[in-house]
Amino acid sequence: MKLSTLYMSILLLYISIDVFCMEDKTSSAYFIQSQAITAQHEKKLIKYLEHLKNSLYTPKNIEQKLAKIQQKAVQIRENMLYNLKAYYNLSDDHPVWKQYINLVHEYKIFYETDKHIASPTIHHDSKIPTDFLIMLKKNITDNDINPKKINLIASKHNYNMYTSVGSYHKNNGDQCISMDTSPFIEVGLGIIKNLSPDGKKGLSLMLAERIRPDWIFHCVNALKKKKNDSKANNFRIDRTNLELLNLALKNQHNAQMIKAFYSQTYFSEYSSVYYYKLLSKIDLLYRTLAIFKARTQFC
Repeated sequence: MKLSTLYMSILLLYISIDVFCMEDKTSSAYFIQSQAITAQHEKKLIKYLEHLKNSLYTPKNIEQKLAKIQQKAVQIRENMLYNLKAYYNLSDDHPVWKQYINLVHEYKIFYETDKHIASPTIHHDSKIPTDFLIMLKKNITDNDINPKKINLIASKHNYNMYTSVGSYHKNNGDQCISMDTSPFIEVGLGIIKNLSPDGKKGLSLMLAERIRPDWIFHCVNALKKKKNDSKANNFRIDRTNLELLNLALKNQHNAQMIKAFYSQTYFSEYSSVYYYKLLSKIDLLYRTLAIFKARTQFC
């Protein structure tokens, strides 16, 4: 499939990001609240370290707090799936659900077949800053995907970002989900320019993760009841934030970088103080464990 034809389909895994929109009241409120949460968690870091030093806490207590957030993430996903199925009358036998399962299988084959051989039509845009391009390709590789199978494009719009692995269309009135044989990541240079080094790493982690097929987004786009379906938008918001949450839960590095990205950007449709608080808490807990471990090694 040619790159030009990709834009003709409805893009799945689409997000539009407004960065540093400080003039907007909603974004200003978001940044004020997120900064307050960060300050609160810095105080908690000192408190937790004191508790550990004085044996009021053990590292296991901190690990249990992380485990609770992991359980919360699982519960959010289960609730999301339940609500999605209830809202759209979706069963395991529904044709759109079956198409998604097939799509996941097709992508597994696509990414694993001749894994080390580059796709002949793949383009990595030289307009993307070299340091970010290297970072992004490394994160894609860490996801066990060959970046030479993914188009990496600088967006014409400074503050837009897209990733696409599939498209939704209708065939004789039936809903269809199909695979893009030239999956791509498109990112606005304005986003990269305005981020700190850690924020760039967080963005790179998120983009690399988004090249995987996403069951909720595919099903929502195929099944939404009307053009401006607020329920569908809510599913997408929760799905995006849950994705970032799960990335942060993997390790301390991810938590720090995802939090940095989330604290420096305002998603016009996706930013959530609730999820930022969870991300910040994950970072707090991982840092507490790391600092305590480092201190005990030198005592």
